Amino acid sequence: MGWCRSVLMAIGVPIGVVVFSGYCAMLLLMSIFALAVAPFKFVCSGGHSAHYGLVMLLTTWAMRSFSWIFESLNSFEFVWYGADVPPHETAVVVSNHTFAFDWLTAMLFARRKGMLSLIKFFLKDSIKYVPGFGLAVWMTEFIFVSRDWAKDSVQINASLSRLKSYGIPFWVVSYIEGTRFSIEKAEQSRAYAKSKGLPELHHVLLPRTKGIITAIQSLRDGYCDALYDITIAYEGPSKPTPISVFCTGKIHVHVSRWPLSDLPQEPTKLHEFLVQVWEGKDKLLEHWHQHKVFPGPVLCLPNSYVPIKLKFL
Repeated sequence: MGWCRSVLMAIGVPIGVVVFSGYCAMLLLMSIFALAVAPFKFVCSGGHSAHYGLVMLLTTWAMRSFSWIFESLNSFEFVWYGADVPPHETAVVVSNHTFAFDWLTAMLFARRKGMLSLIKFFLKDSIKYVPGFGLAVWMTEFIFVSRDWAKDSVQINASLSRLKSYGIPFWVVSYIEGTRFSIEKAEQSRAYAKSKGLPELHHVLLPRTKGIITAIQSLRDGYCDALYDITIAYEGPSKPTPISVFCTGKIHVHVSRWPLSDLPQEPTKLHEFLVQVWEGKDKLLEHWHQHKVFPGPVLCLPNSYVPIKLKFL
């Protein structure tokens, strides 16, 4: 079986590189088109930007093609648990962050809920300077942060105000641990937690909540429906990446949902709530490490595309 796996990897990785390169090329073409129509930006009836509508249509095409190709070629099986959230609702989404693949897991979840091209990630500011890709994610209204809080708080509020002005649902996704999980980082996180009297977590890092609290507070005007918490665990001989075609294993995804109106209003209490959510996430992952499944119902979310709803054109 070892030689068979080696052959599959030798074939699969180059194919994966081609697939990922094709996706980047689609994003670049989308960016060029978006820049071409930028001078003609205008507003249609109801206050919706036709320019943004065109960008979203192109984004949908690019993301739908890439996500379908990736999930169809890859041998990873998704197992979904927890809350079966409704399609087409605006949500703030938080998740643990273990591997580079985590963002694609969020995309594939959004694909099943009619939000594929309406998903907006928090990204490092430096990413927008990556040729092609950076321009594409900037044009599609991703939220860039630089860890300079004076600037970031203004940027987050401005970005969300602009997204709300389009009058369509969206997801704001943040990996609020601020970095990928590792054993070394977990030890540092526990040492800090112990010094501050905070819970010592073993499978996740303490969350950094300033940015996501700002996002939640900015969306308390009735525009946003819910907070989702996604917990991801990977099972298999290898960890998935965007170019890991023909690898085998399972990706376990647990989803929790809280109506935004049920969250604490006061920022300090909201921070405490999010820390409690992370304590629960740590317990979920402990259960998974012991049993290789998450507790709760298994959801039926097949690999199918749910169309987004655009009101622009």
